[in-house]
Amino acid sequence: MSSSLYSVVLKWCPVLQKHLMRRYDKKNEDMRKTLILSHFHIGL
Repeated sequence: MSSSLYSVVLKWCPVLQKHLMRRYDKKNEDMRKTLILSHFHIGL
């Protein structure tokens, strides 16, 4: 029972990851830009 559940999780994990990545891609881009800018400010 647990092995079949594990296989289902493995099967759906990439699908969920793609969905989440699409959903949060814009937020991640904004965060990345903010982090890069803050790093530059700290460096200067």
